[in-house]
Amino acid sequence: MAACGPKDAPVDPALEGLAITALAPATVVPGSRITVTGRSFVDAPWGAASVHLFGNTADGAIDIHVAADFVDYDHLEIAVTDLVWDKLGGEGDFAGHAQVEIESGVTGETYRSAAIPVSLAIRAKLIPTIASLDLGEVAFVNDPVTVTGNGLLLGGGEGDTVARVSGCFTADGATDCAAIEPVSIPVIAAGPRPRETGTFVLSPTIAGISPGHFAGEVVLENHHATGQVQASEAVPMAFDLTRPAVF
Repeated sequence: MAACGPKDAPVDPALEGLAITALAPATVVPGSRITVTGRSFVDAPWGAASVHLFGNTADGAIDIHVAADFVDYDHLEIAVTDLVWDKLGGEGDFAGHAQVEIESGVTGETYRSAAIPVSLAIRAKLIPTIASLDLGEVAFVNDPVTVTGNGLLLGGGEGDTVARVSGCFTADGATDCAAIEPVSIPVIAAGPRPRETGTFVLSPTIAGISPGHFAGEVVLENHHATGQVQASEAVPMAFDLTRPAVF
């Protein structure tokens, strides 16, 4: 979209194709970093970017500009600082539009993209849930376990999600299932919907590296950067641990 200015104003060709196509994640918490996807973004000193959000929450109209950091020519990031949180009106649901604005360091003019519709769920905390755990009946140490659910934290300023694994382990040739102290393992959010999918590894801190059978449960815990801890319901997990092998 062209710059806003007189018809004979100088043109910055790097910004003529300025566009925004998406904001993610759709759910934000204090400390989130919102990724802005689009094109024709520029870094300092060639331009200073902001995102114009305008629309409504349950408490009324929102019309704000928030600074956006350059990542690459197709991505910007908005840090959800205390100031941005307050501008968004705190916890609630925003429905409206988003537009990228860049003040050109070449011409001094402000370039504006077309606006796109956006919805943001603004939450003070997230309670994780587990819908399923994807792990074969036979596993090796450090195998990944895929968690499908919702409410995962994305690290950084948000805080972290961990899988707390507890249960007992019966070594091959043994009859007793030896109790295992709960172990916390980082969950790494991944995929196109990172709040809903993540992985953690079968760390040797769970049951060592010797073959045997594990039976227990997994609880997800969200350790928010604000200090809050929220936990999911427990989900059972069992597997036969196989001796390490080289393929």
